[in-house]
Amino acid sequence: MIKIRPIIYILHYFIIFLLEIEPMRWILPLVLWAQWSWATGNPTSYLTQKDTIIVHITSNDQKVFNHIVEAKQTLYSLARFYGLDVYQIYDYNPWLRNRVLAVHDTVIVALDEHLLVTARSGNPNEYVPVFYSVRSSDNLFRIARKYFNQSIETIKTLNHLDDNTLSINQKLLVGYISIQGAASVNPVNKPILVNQSIENQESAPIFSASKPLTIDESTGLPVDKPSIREEVTELKDAFTAPKISYAYDERRGVALWNKDIRQKTDLYAMVRDAPIGSTVEITNPMINKTVYAKVIANMPEEVYPDNICIIVSPGVANLLGAVDSKFFVKVKYLAPQIAK
Repeated sequence: MIKIRPIIYILHYFIIFLLEIEPMRWILPLVLWAQWSWATGNPTSYLTQKDTIIVHITSNDQKVFNHIVEAKQTLYSLARFYGLDVYQIYDYNPWLRNRVLAVHDTVIVALDEHLLVTARSGNPNEYVPVFYSVRSSDNLFRIARKYFNQSIETIKTLNHLDDNTLSINQKLLVGYISIQGAASVNPVNKPILVNQSIENQESAPIFSASKPLTIDESTGLPVDKPSIREEVTELKDAFTAPKISYAYDERRGVALWNKDIRQKTDLYAMVRDAPIGSTVEITNPMINKTVYAKVIANMPEEVYPDNICIIVSPGVANLLGAVDSKFFVKVKYLAPQIAK
C-alpha cells in the first residue's frame, strides 16, 4: 500500500526545488492555487511544510487568508499563532458568535505583516510560501507598495519578472511565513496546544440566552449587537463596578460546556450561587486568559459534582481557548453578604 503523506512531503520539496527554476515561477503558483489555497496545519502545528497561503484583499484593503481548523486548535491559540488577538478573528468571522469553532471550519485570518519575510533564513523548508492573485484593478506598484509595503524590485525578483506586465489571476509570490508563526518573531507568542480533558464527568446541558438573538442574514451578525470586544468590555465594566451591594467571592474548579452545540449563543454562564443578572469573571489559568460573562441562571442543586463550579456558553468557551468540554478555571463572582 502506498503511504500518501510521505509522497505529499516529497512532492512539496520537489516543488520548492522547481520554484528556483525561472520558467516555473509563473506556472507552479497556478497548480498551488488549485490544490493548496489555504493554511491548515495539523493537530500539533498550525502551519506545516505542505501548506501554501493565498492572500486576498478585502474591500477596505485588508490582507486576509483562509485557515482550515484541525483538531485541538482553538480560537485563542489560532489567534496567538498568527500574532493577532481573538477579537480580530471575530471581526472577520461573525458566524463565530453563533456557534463553536469546530474541526474543518474555514476561518478568515488577517495577515500580520510582521510575519511576512522576503528572504528565508536558516532552513528554507521551515517556511511556507505566500501568494497573491492579481485582480483586474491591480498593477505592480499597487501590489508592492500599497498591499505589501515592498519595493517593486523585490516582487519582480521573487517572481523572476523581466518587466511590470501582469495578467489577471496571475499568482505572485510575495514572501514567506515561518511555520513557527508569530513565535518566529516574538517567542512569547508560542502557540499553546493542550489537553485539558477531565474524564468521567457529565456532559454539559444545552442552554441558551433567556432572550434569543436576532441574526441579520446578510452579515451573520446579531441585530443591534456590539462587537465581541465591546461586549466583553461592557461586561468587565459591570463586574468591576456593580450596581448592587454584594461582596466578591472566588473559587476554583471545573467549567463545563457542550462543544457540540450548534445553536445561537452569547457570553453567558450558570453559577451555583451568583445573583442572576450579575457578571462573573472567568480565568483559564493554563493560558492566563480572562473573560466576563452574564449569569443567566443558577446551577441546579445536586445535579453536578461539587468540582463543577460553572457552566459556560460556547461563546465563553471560545474566548477562553477551551479544547475539551471540561477544563479548569478560576471564577470570581458576586456573592450575597451574610448578615451578622
